[in-house]
Amino acid sequence: MDRLQFYKYGMLALLLLNLGLIALLLLGPKPGRYGPPKGPHFRERAVDILELDSDQKAIFYNLAEKHGKEMGVISHRQKDYLRSYFSALKTDSRLENFDSLLDSITALDTKKITLTYEHFNDIRSLLNEKQILNFDKFVHKAMNNILQNRPDSPPLKRF
Repeated sequence: MDRLQFYKYGMLALLLLNLGLIALLLLGPKPGRYGPPKGPHFRERAVDILELDSDQKAIFYNLAEKHGKEMGVISHRQKDYLRSYFSALKTDSRLENFDSLLDSITALDTKKITLTYEHFNDIRSLLNEKQILNFDKFVHKAMNNILQNRPDSPPLKRF
C-alpha cells in the first residue's frame, strides 16, 4: 500500500469518527437536562406504601400540603439569612450580626427537622394496626427522598 492510499484511508477513518462524535453530541443526552423524576410523585407512592383508604388519603394530602407550605416559608426565610450571611465574603468584612444570623439559620434548620418529625407523627396517627406495619418502610423511603438518596434521582448539579 502506497502512502497516498494510506492517507486516504486514514482521512476517511477520521472523517467517520468526527461524524460519529457530531451525531453523539446532537442526538445524545443533554447535560443537566434529566427531565422530571421517574415514576409518580412521592405523595402518591406514600399512599401506596401506607395502603391508605380514600378518607385517609384526603387527610394525608391535606397534611402534606400544610407541611409543604410550612417548609417553603422556612426555606425562603433561611435563604434570605444565608444570602446575608455569605454577603460578608463580598466585602471582606464581618457583619455586626454575624453570630445572630448563624443562630437564626440553625434555628430554622431545627424547626424544619421538628416540623418533619411532627408531620410523620401526624401521619402515623392516621394509620390503623395493619397500616402501621408499613410505617417503617414509609419513613425509610421518605428519608431517602428528603436526603435525595434515591437511586432513580438525577445527580445534583455541581458548580
